[in-house]
Amino acid sequence: MYQRSNSAIRKPPKISLRGINIAQHCALAEDKMKNWTRATFLVAVSAFGGGCITIGDHFTKHALDRASFEMQCSKERLQITGLNAGLDRQVGIGNQVGVSGCGQQAVYVLTSNGWILNSHEGDRGSQPSHSTHQ
Repeated sequence: MYQRSNSAIRKPPKISLRGINIAQHCALAEDKMKNWTRATFLVAVSAFGGGCITIGDHFTKHALDRASFEMQCSKERLQITGLNAGLDRQVGIGNQVGVSGCGQQAVYVLTSNGWILNSHEGDRGSQPSHSTHQ
């Protein structure tokens, strides 16, 4: 009859979840996934072949309508300029685009929340816009 020695039997390694149950562990992992920002998404897309989006194309698609509205100037009259990189360069967080038209200038910066107005004629763009009716 075949006999097995006790030294050959191995116990599975213990998995430590630091005092939390599997459901809590999964919830924590899900929260980490939800906390990824758009910046992380842009970096991932750029790294895996989606890097063909240029600063100019991205701004035109995602922010030109807003710039037109904020400057009260038609899109056709607006001119965009890459300030810290050429408009033909790959889009990324921190890109800055200058917009001029209708006698005005503004600067937009790409953040993880999208294109944000950074300055506009005397830096009015960084001021909160609210009504002061009493």
